Amino acid sequence: MVQSLYDSSWRKMWVQRPRIRIDGLYVSRNTYIHTGITEWQFKKTVNVVCYYRYLRFFPTGKFLYKIEMALLYPGHRYTLVRMRLRVRGTTIGANNRLDVLKILTTGVNGTELGNWKGNILELVEDWEENETHDPDVPAVSHSRGLTPFVFVPFEEADTSVLNLPVEKMDYFVPG
Repeated sequence: MVQSLYDSSWRKMWVQRPRIRIDGLYVSRNTYIHTGITEWQFKKTVNVVCYYRYLRFFPTGKFLYKIEMALLYPGHRYTLVRMRLRVRGTTIGANNRLDVLKILTTGVNGTELGNWKGNILELVEDWEENETHDPDVPAVSHSRGLTPFVFVPFEEADTSVLNLPVEKMDYFVPG
């Protein structure tokens, strides 16, 4: 494979093949517009909602995922969020973008989860894409929040444009 695809160069293979970077964070800033409630007014209020997702990968293969937003589903049902990602780069070898191809939420059976002793990913790795194990929580594919993750090295995290205070953020409100 190295001979045919990379002209027998291990360096060329290292630079051109996609890989996850572990020397920083992947950050995704998502915004959407939500209409507010109008009471005794002729104008509708508009709220711009901004939230961040953070991914940090470790050399062991484990990763941390943090989203700056929490959803509590009615009835306190177990719901699993699965994402399908693709690594790419803005230049060859950069690997500084993670494209979100799909976000899917599915239901998890509470007794099945209670009896499971391993990792939650091991429990769901054999599930079909639209499979749910709780009939009250159907599998839903989401179209919001598909903004790509941008890689930010640790030394630039404090000064990155993805980490601006609220008063300096840029918003586009159509209208």
